[in-house]
Amino acid sequence: MLTKAALQTLLEALPLDHLDIYVEEERPGRFLASVTSPDFEGKNEAERQEVVWTYLLAKVADTSAISYVATVAPNDDVEEVPSEGLSHAG
Repeated sequence: MLTKAALQTLLEALPLDHLDIYVEEERPGRFLASVTSPDFEGKNEAERQEVVWTYLLAKVADTSAISYVATVAPNDDVEEVPSEGLSHAG
């Protein structure tokens, strides 16, 4: 069974530079996460999600516990991403 700590550790090992990872338990056994990296600059959302989900699908047998992963570049103008309930603006 996937835990918050295990998902945090997995995301921290993504092959991306200067990662900022946040994971929260949306409800018991279900997780939201945000992955911020300058490597996402110039990539559209589909390309960013492909990087993260290709990695997660190779590492996690059952990804059904992951509700959503926001993929953010540091300069993105983002209304809100999971990160201790704080809004971020670029």
